[in-house]
Amino acid sequence: MNIEVLKNQRIKNNWTQQHLAKICGLSLRTIQRVEKTGITSAETVGALCAVFKINQKEIVVQATNTSMCSKVYHEYKAALYILLISQFVGIFGVFYSINSLSEIQFQIAIASVCIFCFLSFFTLAVSAHKKGMLKEL
Repeated sequence: MNIEVLKNQRIKNNWTQQHLAKICGLSLRTIQRVEKTGITSAETVGALCAVFKINQKEIVVQATNTSMCSKVYHEYKAALYILLISQFVGIFGVFYSINSLSEIQFQIAIASVCIFCFLSFFTLAVSAHKKGMLKEL
């Protein structure tokens, strides 16, 4: 989203962020985040365009090579690497202590690591999807 167009439209109408949020049916935090990062959902873009009575083409920026898109991509990539490393450490820890665990303790430990891994990946994927990082998949 073009942050400058959004801010200019809001200022042109003499609206505060709080007022814009109220008339759009969005939270103040959403308006603040959009004005800061330019990252938002299609629903938010639609609400803003309806309130400002502008076409989406006027406010939407193609984010294929922008620095913000690149920054978010690298943040998620780093989070994914950290997640993978922590999972390997967890699995290694379980297998390293195999001699001191009973069979049931071993199975519970492995299941716990697997469940944590799944939930972590799921949370990361949902977060990336909300930021528009998974649209091409």
